[in-house]
Amino acid sequence: FFLLRGTTKSTGFTAESQVSTATHTTICRTPEPPVCRGPLGEIKAINDTWESKCHTCTCNITNSVECKPKNVTSTTTCKDNEILVTINKTDCCQTHYCVEKTCEYKGQIYKVGHNWTDPSQPCHFYSCEKSGIILEKKMCPELNCPEEQRIWDNDHCCYTCKETCSPKNYSVNVNDSNCFGKMETSVCVGQCESQHRWELSGGIFTMKQKCRCCQAEKSENREISLTCNGDISKKYNYTYITSCRCHVCD
Repeated sequence: FFLLRGTTKSTGFTAESQVSTATHTTICRTPEPPVCRGPLGEIKAINDTWESKCHTCTCNITNSVECKPKNVTSTTTCKDNEILVTINKTDCCQTHYCVEKTCEYKGQIYKVGHNWTDPSQPCHFYSCEKSGIILEKKMCPELNCPEEQRIWDNDHCCYTCKETCSPKNYSVNVNDSNCFGKMETSVCVGQCESQHRWELSGGIFTMKQKCRCCQAEKSENREISLTCNGDISKKYNYTYITSCRCHVCD
């Protein structure tokens, strides 16, 4: 403030008065220069590089942070019987590791190289390979014989028929030029296994047949005497079958 002095004409007194003036000061602040800060709030210098949440970040020349996603490349090498498994441990990072290849069938886990069967499908054979489950189906020959004559394999998939080929004796009345007699002879009777199977050749399935017949295996010569007119006896030779066997049909 400052003091003013003056004299009035009417009284002759000198008057003083004070005038106060207010001073206003404006403070101008200079803005702080930009800085780069790391994931923990620490200050980073220009061209500093760091990693944060699977990003590669750099402090550029303007002190601004630039972040780019990392290229996550797996360097894990798995064996032939293993597969590479990737798991997201965080929102962006991945973990890679190898696990042994396995096959799952009806809730059961099998390792590569293992084989198994299914009791409900005795003609199906399964194996666990590197590429997955391999199914092999056994083709059975087309046979037809009563249940009591069927001989099943160990898997109860295919059966063969019990061969009943054997000699059967019977009598034959012989009449030759008024010579008569009764001959005891034999023939081969019974069932032999005949097969029909499918074979794959050149990408085409073809049916192969194997026919077997009940035929004589061993025999012997026998003699028969026929009675002719005047009680004359006449001898004849014939073949008598002593054993039979199943042979491939001609």
